[in-house]
Amino acid sequence: MDEATALRLLSLADDASEKLDEPGGNVWADRLEQEHTHLQEAFDWFTSQHRYAEALRLAARLWTFQFDRGYADEGRRWLYSALEAPGTNAPTAVRATALYGAGTFAFRALDQERAQRYFEELLEVARAIDDESFVGRGYGGLARLALRRGDTRETRRWSTEAMELARRRGNEGETATPLHLLAAAARLDGKLDEARRLYRENLELNQRLGHGVWVRNETLNLAAVEVLDGNPEGAVPRLRESLRMARDSTDRYLNPYILAWSARVALSRNDPGLAARLLAAAQAQSARNGLAMDPDEEPEFQKGVAICRSAMKVAEFQKHWDDGHRTSDEESLALAERILSTS
Repeated sequence: MDEATALRLLSLADDASEKLDEPGGNVWADRLEQEHTHLQEAFDWFTSQHRYAEALRLAARLWTFQFDRGYADEGRRWLYSALEAPGTNAPTAVRATALYGAGTFAFRALDQERAQRYFEELLEVARAIDDESFVGRGYGGLARLALRRGDTRETRRWSTEAMELARRRGNEGETATPLHLLAAAARLDGKLDEARRLYRENLELNQRLGHGVWVRNETLNLAAVEVLDGNPEGAVPRLRESLRMARDSTDRYLNPYILAWSARVALSRNDPGLAARLLAAAQAQSARNGLAMDPDEEPEFQKGVAICRSAMKVAEFQKHWDDGHRTSDEESLALAERILSTS
């Protein structure tokens, strides 16, 4: 790796980071995928040359790509090390971006203490550089941590502050995270009508804005609400759409959740064997992606596993579970499609 190549790759990351969440973002994600090995080499080169500012910038630009494409462990390592490197602690937008990514990865690794530290520093940096967009992201991070603790009141408080800030700024796009978290809090509290309304509001907003990530998320969450409300058949159209969008986007983040909720449909159709395979595949994919399940998803995942265990003999359950763990990502999605294509 030479300097010119490393800087070219850093420029690619700069350009891609602004496009990944826009329509056509898959094209940019695919370009990063093609250059993935070289991007790894560029990060190592910047670090070895003590060019820590550029290493931090590369990590900050690429963390959402790494999150979506199953490279969470790599993204976590890059951000943690770059944030601690000499000369990178000045309050800048790049550091704020890196802190948000590092906090998100720590949250997904169930490291609440580290995530809290990163999100609190994010708020300090955001105020130092007078950037209210990053203030809102800091509030969102603290809301997620509260949700993981089961403190839905605190989740609502931080989410409401983030929502009010986004609306004062006239930035509709920045209302997506607080809307989502308010819905998640309602869902965790068993207020399914409220959760459904908020998820639908967020879905319609992001369909209008063309934000594909949020459209995929909230389509699946609306399916989940139907299952929780005792209507698994009503969830099937949303699950089918989620599966289609996941395949079209090549975004791996949502796949375990699609499998887990499809498993609940299988259980409602008296097929605990298929459900166990889907749940095991979901667990395996989450582990490979390096991302723990959301706090409002994990209890329902465990509930599905418990139902499967109670419906079969121990040896039968273990066989299906082991089969699911060995199933490839594409094969597991095909299993989900199998249950969703029948009625």
